[in-house]
Amino acid sequence: WDPDREAWRAPRRVEGPLTVVAMEGNVSIRNGPPWVQLHVMVARQTGPGTIETLGGTVASARVYAVEVAIDAYEDVRLERDEETATGLSLWK
Repeated sequence: WDPDREAWRAPRRVEGPLTVVAMEGNVSIRNGPPWVQLHVMVARQTGPGTIETLGGTVASARVYAVEVAIDAYEDVRLERDEETATGLSLWK
């Protein structure tokens, strides 16, 4: 997110074999349909004995295998609304 432009920065494409080190996010309601926001930290080998870690918000991905556990709450409805101060779609 670029606060000066109030817009998302262009996604960066990361290719090659990656290992998911950590992942978290949520599914909420945004202007009607469900909206998924996913944050991830991945690692990859860049040379003999050299590991690089990368992290950010996932724009799109293609995976070979990933396991996810989802906590669902029946008594909470996560809805988003545009906040005028930041331009972000935040929980109400």
